[in-house]
Amino acid sequence: MTTMTSLGRQLGEWAQWSRQADSGEDGWETMFPGWRELAKECQRAMLSPNALDQVDHIAECWRISEEAEEMAEFARKHVSALATMLVELCRACHPDVRWQAIDVIGDTTIGFEATFRAAFIDPDPYVRQRAFLAFARHRLVDHEMLKRVLSDPGPYVRRVAWELAHRTGRAEEVAFVRQAMETDKSEVVRLAVTRPMDWLTAAPSGPQGE
Repeated sequence: MTTMTSLGRQLGEWAQWSRQADSGEDGWETMFPGWRELAKECQRAMLSPNALDQVDHIAECWRISEEAEEMAEFARKHVSALATMLVELCRACHPDVRWQAIDVIGDTTIGFEATFRAAFIDPDPYVRQRAFLAFARHRLVDHEMLKRVLSDPGPYVRRVAWELAHRTGRAEEVAFVRQAMETDKSEVVRLAVTRPMDWLTAAPSGPQGE
């Protein structure tokens, strides 16, 4: 039995189990009795020579483990080996996969320019938010980047400009962002300059308004 067949079979068993599972608790997806075996099979698949042939199955594993980011944490330990896979996962159908993949890419220090550019205009605001924060982790945030964040249609994206401005270490950029955010149309953005940094980057509960 090939890795692909094994992973697909185990995902099929998960799908059958999920139809009757209690989905009322966060992270319920990984309460599947065979989760440990499924997770290990996905990790093996990611590192296998035919990994790209299994990208849809791998992406589904990332989606269902999103609450604990289990696949993402594995990928952080193998970023170089999984570079091509991570780029593919940034194109996955589900935003829960895309934001995790771009966040892992943020652990790198060079490359992935095209992937970041695509993530900055992702249709999902949470993916864009995580993309800007991931980019800033080890890459230069300049004035153009701050303007890009401040012009984003999503208020939860715009509010992270405050953190990014401080990462520049330049008082003039902090002042520029403060002025823009204090006059923003969204209260979410206006309040961001008065609250601790951990509030700015925390994922909001419920849908994010554009």
